[in-house]
Amino acid sequence: MIRLFFVILVLFMYTVVNSCHTVEIDEQIVDAPADSMEVENKVMSEENVNNKMENAVQWATKIAEDSSHGYSQGVENATSSHPYTGSREGPDYDCSSLVYHALNHAGVGIIAAWQNNPAYWNLYSGQQETGDADTIWPDLQVTGGFTRYEWSDVKNSLQRGDILCNPQYHVAIYIGDGKTVEARGVNNPVGGDWVTGDQGGEIDFYNAYGRGWTEVYRYTGM
Repeated sequence: MIRLFFVILVLFMYTVVNSCHTVEIDEQIVDAPADSMEVENKVMSEENVNNKMENAVQWATKIAEDSSHGYSQGVENATSSHPYTGSREGPDYDCSSLVYHALNHAGVGIIAAWQNNPAYWNLYSGQQETGDADTIWPDLQVTGGFTRYEWSDVKNSLQRGDILCNPQYHVAIYIGDGKTVEARGVNNPVGGDWVTGDQGGEIDFYNAYGRGWTEVYRYTGM
């Protein structure tokens, strides 16, 4: 009788131990998908960041490769010394309008942000569709998703799609391999003219370094 009781006790203890192990294993199995989802979400977030700025780069690159698009600060701003004939909002662009349109094409609502910027009315009475080099960062702060860096801090680790800027003078898009795509102007190293379209290197690819940049705006999605 005692022996039978002892056998039953052993079987009961074995069942309890196995049951505990099963619960622990089951908990691990339940936890695993959460970790997997976190990694997957992080990868998807990084892909969205890369895809957005890649779209901006590719749009600006196509503009630069199409000679029907040249440099203009707008026929409305033409003078005897700068007789622009085209619009700066397309088919021609200046440095900042090219960046505004590239970002807007990629899904960054920067043109809407500019048109809610007090400068839109105060400077141009609502007549300039896109802003200038010195309004890009204020407008990007409204859209969100961008981080501002000092040029000196990131010049050796630039990423494709970075916006390179000296707010008082010029802005361009970094495309990798030490190069930018940008609307450089009629008086560029390759040549140009005031009429609509590109007669030289008005919108082209240039060396990113030694250009006097002071700031870099990088899309981080945060």
